[in-house]
Amino acid sequence: YNKEYTLTGAESIPDQEVASLLGKHLQRPVMYVDQPPRELRRQLFASGDAPWHVQDLVSLEKLKKYQDVARHDDRENENQNNRQPSQDRALIVPTKDIWNICDRQPQTFEEYLNEKDLMTTLELGAGPEW
Repeated sequence: YNKEYTLTGAESIPDQEVASLLGKHLQRPVMYVDQPPRELRRQLFASGDAPWHVQDLVSLEKLKKYQDVARHDDRENENQNNRQPSQDRALIVPTKDIWNICDRQPQTFEEYLNEKDLMTTLELGAGPEW
């Protein structure tokens, strides 16, 4: 009661790998294209996304960019101090909250994509072409 949880998958994966796994799942090419926040916002609004959804997606992309900069700065500082660079100092890391709440390991993204019986029509790839 009165607890805050950070629900994550089993791993943190780069956008390019997400695109590759989605392409495999949808059986068609999927490419990740990094967009500046202003352009991303414009395209999302043009596609009819709700304002709250646009804001959430743009904020997520900004956070990912900040995370990439923080990782790069950490590695530079560690190299200058003759220390081993940290493997992956992410600002958002996978948590054990799913395990603690559900008493099971969280799924990987690929495992999620294989759960077709739980997917919406759009997730199955039968939605509109973008």
